[in-house]
Amino acid sequence: MAARLILFILFVLFLTGCDGQWGARSFTYKLHDPQNNDQYATLHSMPDGALLIVSKRFEQPKQIWNLLCITDWDTSQLREDKLNVDVGPNEEALGWALQEDRYDRNDQLLMDPGGNYLVVRFSQDPDSWNLNLDESAKSPRAVLNIIDLHGFRLLRRVAITDPLLAAGDMGFTPKGALMVSGLHEKGSATAGGNVTHTRQYRVETLTLPGLEPEPVCDYTMVARTFSTQ
Repeated sequence: MAARLILFILFVLFLTGCDGQWGARSFTYKLHDPQNNDQYATLHSMPDGALLIVSKRFEQPKQIWNLLCITDWDTSQLREDKLNVDVGPNEEALGWALQEDRYDRNDQLLMDPGGNYLVVRFSQDPDSWNLNLDESAKSPRAVLNIIDLHGFRLLRRVAITDPLLAAGDMGFTPKGALMVSGLHEKGSATAGGNVTHTRQYRVETLTLPGLEPEPVCDYTMVARTFSTQ
């Protein structure tokens, strides 16, 4: 299958010092190992100005994502660092309608604003947990890969079944704290001929790379009440 070259054109603006005019230059950079037609890739800007390319396969083994970090843009010798991460078995929908969020989810790549960590998360069917009111709904599963951005190396890979970590909203604060919030537990109670479904939500901060939780708050909401009749 013919290889598909990915070209990056970087436009650099700088002050010429002559009459306050702006000048511009551009150059084309070719990847050392171009992708092929079996892969789908997205391009992301890193906190320190590096570029991150995440490649996913259309066919199995789809659980292996290829990460490529391009650095040293201010030098004559750009550097490519590669890392493969195992996000676990999945049937992620990939397609050509790339403008749709489900094809490029923001919560899959979480970047520390300080440029220290990259968290790669893949969750299996988180919507079924968050939207299903049934107390016996199957808890979601997810895999987290914690990556050191300085050395671009894997620090930790962990498979989790905690629904908060697997299906909750996760991201970094401007000060670099990793936080997660979402549905933690479902419950129900029967009283006076009525059944009440409740949902317990939780907000936590997580240490890195240990992922040790530090609770911030918990609250419970009534999701649904109906008569047993």
